[in-house]
Amino acid sequence: MNDASNDTRGFAPYDGDDARYGGAGKVIDREIELLRDRRGDVDRDYLKGIALSGGGIRSASFCLGVLQVLAHENKLKDFEYLSTVSDGGYIGGSLSWL
Repeated sequence: MNDASNDTRGFAPYDGDDARYGGAGKVIDREIELLRDRRGDVDRDYLKGIALSGGGIRSASFCLGVLQVLAHENKLKDFEYLSTVSDGGYIGGSLSWL
């Protein structure tokens, strides 16, 4: 049986004694390491994310339009993170699926 608590390939343990980032300094260091493995040189002070909010069909349509423009301009690859809330999760889930 594989003990997931010993699996350090993708996760770093929370350390309450680490004063950086509210105790999550090692977690953030590991995140930067994984991003660099995937994307090459990453500036940890200039990470980019897309946030898609809820609000029904109008919000979903707007979010879809923004994502279509970013895709058309080949800019989606420039973002490291995607955050969604409520109805924005439908569009964000579609983007993640693609």
